Amino acid sequence: LIQTYIPSWTLSFIPLILAFTSIILGLKVAQRLELSDHFSFLYLALMIISPVFVLTFTTISTYSYFISLMLMGLWLLISYHKLWCYLSLLPLMLATSFDLLSSLFLLLILGAYYYHQKKEKKEHRIIVKVVLIITAAAALGHYLFFNTPFSLGVFYSHNWLSDLISDLGGISGVSLFALLLAAGGFILTWKEKRYYFLYLFLLLAIPIYIYRTQYLFLLTATLMLFSSFGFIRMFERRWNLESIKKFTTLLVILGLLFSTLTYLNRITALGPTPNDIEALTWIKENIPEEKTVFSIPENSEYIRYFAQKEPVFSFEDSLQKNELVAKILNSSYTSITFPLLKQNNLSIIYFSPRMKQEYPEGQ
Repeated sequence: LIQTYIPSWTLSFIPLILAFTSIILGLKVAQRLELSDHFSFLYLALMIISPVFVLTFTTISTYSYFISLMLMGLWLLISYHKLWCYLSLLPLMLATSFDLLSSLFLLLILGAYYYHQKKEKKEHRIIVKVVLIITAAAALGHYLFFNTPFSLGVFYSHNWLSDLISDLGGISGVSLFALLLAAGGFILTWKEKRYYFLYLFLLLAIPIYIYRTQYLFLLTATLMLFSSFGFIRMFERRWNLESIKKFTTLLVILGLLFSTLTYLNRITALGPTPNDIEALTWIKENIPEEKTVFSIPENSEYIRYFAQKEPVFSFEDSLQKNELVAKILNSSYTSITFPLLKQNNLSIIYFSPRMKQEYPEGQ
């Protein structure tokens, strides 16, 4: 839809606009919630340098839109101005149009805000309740009547550990140092009742992440809260040796920056490369429309978009087809491979550089 109305060369500005919008709105929301300046700055800094934030806001992704709309809605809702509060329904209802799992996370945030408004004006509390109910109805309506998916994806093979820790080579993730800070924050806030609502976010974010690791942004947003608490509490305490405190602070900061810099070097190697696009465009222009293309599942969306052909294998396929594809991919004998290709009418194989790295030469 965007490409229909604006020139293609302007598309690269959209992620940057959404990133700056989200950062500014995040600061505005934190200001209206009367959070301390150093906590707000630290939380946003940890989020911005996290690989999952970099990946989300350097591409035109669902979550770049979702986060921007959610923060816009929260900013309007927390304004305490009656008209603005009701105007918050527009971005909040739009935010529920992507998928149901993200909508549940949004509703949990609105519910937490409503719960913490006990001492506020009764009129504002009623408005928040109305906004919460209408947003919930919109999420349910999108799911039941407009075929909004329960969850987005799957777009790549999941690995819980490498997808979580960016230092292990995943396509996004969180720095190991940030996770250690989150663990410290978790321990330090365990006995404080005012932080109990954060554990509700974790109870929702962790199962969603296990179900689909591409929902890491939701988990990261929660973990960075604990990381911020951990960082602040750790260095507000009195240390017996001031030099050890300074050294530890420097080590943590350098560790966080190192993870981000190594990720920035790695992200440029993610597909599709210009060679991928050239090969897939050739398939589109030279291969009959009814033909299907065989490749690994990670290439299925590229094949659909650039080659405009249906991939033989994608993540949504049945177990029976998965077994067939596994036989073809794992075979190193032509006497096994070619009959399988012929029986299933597979004449086009898209062999990307990534496959060259993953599979042995003989295979």
